[in-house]
Amino acid sequence: MKSPSCSCSVSVLKARQKTPSGVSLQRSCPVMLTNYRTLCPRLMAGAVLLCLPMVSLTAWTAERIVVADGALTEIVYALGAGERIVGVDTTSGYPAQTQALPNIGYLRALSAEGVLSLNPTLLLTTNEAGPPAVLQQLRGAGLRIEQLEAPYSLTGTLELIEEVGALLGRTSEAQALSNELADNVSQQLGQVEEDLRVMFLLHAGGQGVMASGTHTRADALLTMVGVKNVNDGFEGFRPLTSEGVLQGDPDVILAFHVQGNTRDLYNHPALRLTRAAREGRIHVLDKPQWLQFGPRLDETLNELTHLLNTPERPHMAAGRASPP
Repeated sequence: MKSPSCSCSVSVLKARQKTPSGVSLQRSCPVMLTNYRTLCPRLMAGAVLLCLPMVSLTAWTAERIVVADGALTEIVYALGAGERIVGVDTTSGYPAQTQALPNIGYLRALSAEGVLSLNPTLLLTTNEAGPPAVLQQLRGAGLRIEQLEAPYSLTGTLELIEEVGALLGRTSEAQALSNELADNVSQQLGQVEEDLRVMFLLHAGGQGVMASGTHTRADALLTMVGVKNVNDGFEGFRPLTSEGVLQGDPDVILAFHVQGNTRDLYNHPALRLTRAAREGRIHVLDKPQWLQFGPRLDETLNELTHLLNTPERPHMAAGRASPP
């Protein structure tokens, strides 16, 4: 058509453009210019703006994400992208919305059928997910899988947040979240007696009660607040033994998901002989976030600091009054 105010020719060009997630979108490139030397300045300026590449947000909102890791799930929601999640694993219990989503089982024991039944476009998980054969099967079915490094430190947690933000197109939100978390964590450090000796216990299902050595998230938490892990002579988790307990003789015992109540721990044949039992400093931890390094890491460190600074409670010692 001819413009009444200039002699340029304008036609509409249909173009296809791919978004970062690989979804093809139809868009209209509003103008294709010919005879541009005679184009009036006003129309030329408008044409340049109209022809700039535009990426539709539809590509992001069309994603169907299955998340297999509690910390990752929290990060996605904290970045404001929770509506893209269509399924989670058993370690994902926060925020409350996750409890209404389909559950694909434990991240270390995934099934291809369970994941694919949700028709996802992305499986977001960590290097702790498995089994490897199932992940290979999912890739063979054409599912995109992003396996990120599971964090064992504050630095690793901040990097994880920013990686997820980049994947979801929420880089500015991720930067703000990581900055806030770093500031909050810094306020929790240096508030505990440094020479405090701590033993961290974990109930591992059929394997019974395990003691945490080094290179675990439990050890990382103790390191962050500046206390000593009495089981620093081995890596990972080992079965709890009377010899190990008596040799460590901790000032404080932290028991994560250990079956029974606090009184059972005070009456344990070996634990009852420790300084921690005598002084009433055995604490039971029941929140999954304790071993999930995500957006609430600052809350975990705050609770840990409070427990480690709890004064002696001799009335809680073995053979005395039942703990509240």
